[in-house]
Amino acid sequence: MFLHVIFTTDGYVSFGGGECCKAKDTFQLCTGDVANSTWLNCANATIKTLGADGTVVLTADMDAPTLVRYAYSNYPQCALYNKHGLPAGPFLKPLASDTAAAAAAAATSAAAAVSSKAALAPPAVKAAPAQTPPMGVNTWNAFHCNVDERKMRAMADALVTTGLAKAGYEYVNIDDCWQVERSPNGTINADPARFPGGMKSLADYIHTKGLKFGVYTAQREFTCQRRPGSWEHEAIDVASYCEWGVDYLKLDACTGRGYTAHNESWIKFRAAIDQCSQTRGFPMVLSVESCDDDSCGQWIGKLANLWRTCGDIQAYFGSVMNNVAENTKMAKYAGPTGGPLGGGHWNDADMLQVGDIGLSITEQRSHYALWSLMASPLLIGSDVSMLTPTSLTILGNVEATAVNQDRLGIQGIPVGPGSADFRNAPCWSKPLANGDLAVILLNTGANATKITCSLADLGWQAGTAANVRDIWLKKDVGPTKAGGLLSAQLDSHDHSFLRLSKP
Repeated sequence: MFLHVIFTTDGYVSFGGGECCKAKDTFQLCTGDVANSTWLNCANATIKTLGADGTVVLTADMDAPTLVRYAYSNYPQCALYNKHGLPAGPFLKPLASDTAAAAAAAATSAAAAVSSKAALAPPAVKAAPAQTPPMGVNTWNAFHCNVDERKMRAMADALVTTGLAKAGYEYVNIDDCWQVERSPNGTINADPARFPGGMKSLADYIHTKGLKFGVYTAQREFTCQRRPGSWEHEAIDVASYCEWGVDYLKLDACTGRGYTAHNESWIKFRAAIDQCSQTRGFPMVLSVESCDDDSCGQWIGKLANLWRTCGDIQAYFGSVMNNVAENTKMAKYAGPTGGPLGGGHWNDADMLQVGDIGLSITEQRSHYALWSLMASPLLIGSDVSMLTPTSLTILGNVEATAVNQDRLGIQGIPVGPGSADFRNAPCWSKPLANGDLAVILLNTGANATKITCSLADLGWQAGTAANVRDIWLKKDVGPTKAGGLLSAQLDSHDHSFLRLSKP
């Protein structure tokens, strides 16, 4: 049964992208409770009409939705705009009671152009290492295109005042929409209305906080928000970033013209970044999108410090586990010492959704534990200045981040029975530099159940007992016998995050 849902957008009266956006799942209809972040069911919704007064009619195949969620997906070309031309940020709101049933059909959209999988031979010199996975914050999930100088300074301030900076979160990364045009000489310009002080001034401010500054661009003609991309401007853009003091560059793919070879842009950026790093005496981290198979895995570490392995994460548990599964396929290419490429290369399962609407607290904790175990970069995707004490407790757990930042750099993987199903594996293991072992017991099912993992399957030393420490409780919970088992009764989507050490 298709359902029409009517709601108002609180002042947003136009919808970018025209007819194509009617087929995009920019909206979701859900049943659940906003206050408790309880999601019982969600369905993608297509826009049917948008009235001049901001009234939206959505269509989805589901029964009795109670909530509408906007911009949970990365479809900025389909943003809502107010009368001043400013796009709406992500929101969640209860539905009005005037919902009526009717039939409807969804349109289909053309696939976006993508680069060829063909690849040029990478250079012999490897990328300068990021010895542990980067930690920090990225603006996209929280603000989308609504970024400006004040927000960036506030994010930097919040990392310090919340104590997250001391916990290791050091990068303050701006995503799309900071750039507006190029000068006649080809240099990229920041939006003068949103960044009146300029990017160098912003970088200087962030550096005074003891933090690092990151920017965003795309390897094709346009960014995802149709801002100028870096195609055929790689060297001149890096020269600007170098002058500003940029420490981290996120290189997206996105739209418009581009090179035939999958990695030509990455090679050009790598050469320019290496020259910049040599000139100024400190490195610039390069994050690229994307590398998700062996064809690029064999050489990607020569070009990038980290690379996306999966699609854009969304704030529901199925998306979290989909990204876990895709990221796990690339595990052998991660790490400063483990893996065929040697130093400082990380599989990126995308930004953290801790603190964003959509995941329950239980799911946020499981999400964070898995990212820690997988040695994925820990980039907060929520508004740091608005984090609840619960979200701060999750993000600020230094015992969890210690697992992520462990110098051995091995990416944790599923082990034992069921380990071939990366999306639903119950037992996960990560060796640590001091001989300890980080372990996750995970229940991905819909019902509470007991999860049991053997020490042998987890990779613990044969014939050796283990002391067990609960990472969330931050306390020792007792020894195990040699060759024994670890067990936990877990609710749906819950986990047990443990550290094993020798008695």
